[in-house]
Amino acid sequence: MKPRGWKRIMTDDNKRNIDTGLPPFVIPDCLGVNIHFIGREQKQVDQIARAGFRFTRMDFFWHNIEKTRGEYDFQAYDELVETLASRDVRTIFILDYNNKFYDNGVSPYTDEGRFAFAAFAKAAAAHFRGKGVLWEIWNEPNLTQFWHPAANVEDYVKLAKVVYPALKEGDPDCTVLAPALSGWDYDFLESAF
Repeated sequence: MKPRGWKRIMTDDNKRNIDTGLPPFVIPDCLGVNIHFIGREQKQVDQIARAGFRFTRMDFFWHNIEKTRGEYDFQAYDELVETLASRDVRTIFILDYNNKFYDNGVSPYTDEGRFAFAAFAKAAAAHFRGKGVLWEIWNEPNLTQFWHPAANVEDYVKLAKVVYPALKEGDPDCTVLAPALSGWDYDFLESAF
């Protein structure tokens, strides 16, 4: 059996390379990395691009963008998308979490909450139209940690059914990902479809 690994092993000081005789390691264009920063974080973005990643995935917090009911501030995310795009890295934004203005600050479970979240999603898709952003509807809705007060497939599906057309109304050409589950939760997935 032939060992697998990196073609070169970089030492801590990055001055010496050890040739392993293995073919070069290439990160496929479809792989990415999850991040937790916004704005122009040049150093981190440079590291992501140099590593060969072509996608980043990060939370697009509803409560940080709609701080006043019906008004959306995308400025910090604009800077991030621009900085990533300048390095040929695309963005997957996770439309997620709660907003104190709707449904008592828990995950959307009423028509008012769902339609408010859909309006937020539509505004975001329209704002980033043509910039290669992909949209994920919620992060791991099968976990109570992320869907409050408790994971609920029925409420998630109701949300997805109003958010998807809203995203397409904002940007007919956008790519929508859903559901992004934690682990292999076949029961949740089967119930969703």
